Formats: sequence, structure tokens, C-alpha cells
Amino acid sequence: MQHIQSPEELEDAIQAPIALLYKHSETCPISAMALREVAHLAEAYPELPVYVVDVHAQRGLARGIAARFDIRHESPQAILLRDGAPVWHASHFRVTARALEAQLGERAERAAMSDER
Repeated sequence: MQHIQSPEELEDAIQAPIALLYKHSETCPISAMALREVAHLAEAYPELPVYVVDVHAQRGLARGIAARFDIRHESPQAILLRDGAPVWHASHFRVTARALEAQLGERAERAAMSDER
């Protein structure tokens, strides 16, 4: 997992073919639980770039993500991006490794079906 600290790093993350943005609060126990879930996912899918934005230290970046993708700012929050566009997002107790894995599996199946056409 890579911590994003600048707008340039955020742009690099957004340009990836697929990436997970995770907005995290160091002061929130729900966020700590969600971070463990995201870490489990990162271990299971080492090829998936996972980017972490600290919502307190990088408040402008966190708010900018919400504005750019027209997704209400929440923390914790996971946003799955494909080709720079959000394809799924969840917050609070819905940020689980299982939910993220389901999205990755669903996206992989859809991509494979598109490639077959």
C-alpha cells in the first residue's frame, strides 16, 4: 500500500489501469478496522495497486477525490478505479476484503467477456 501525499501522486494512481483508493482516518476505530480489511486484500492481490489517503493530513486531496468523482466524501472509504473512473465505492462497515474481492472478481469476469467478443 502506498500513501498518497501530493496531487501528482494522486494523478499517478488515477492513471493506473486499475487501482484502489482508500481514504483513512487515523482517529477512527471503524477506519482502523477497514484498513485491516484493505491490507488483507492487498496481500491477496499484490498486483492491485492500493493507495491510501489520510483524510486529516491530506484533507485537500481527500475532498478533491470526492469532488472529482462526484462521490460523497466519507471515511473510511474505498473507491475502485478502472481506467481512471470509479466503478465501485463503499464506506464504513461495507469496506471489507470480501466485498472488494467480489468486485475484483466481477470486474475480471466482465473484462474477459468483453475480450471474447
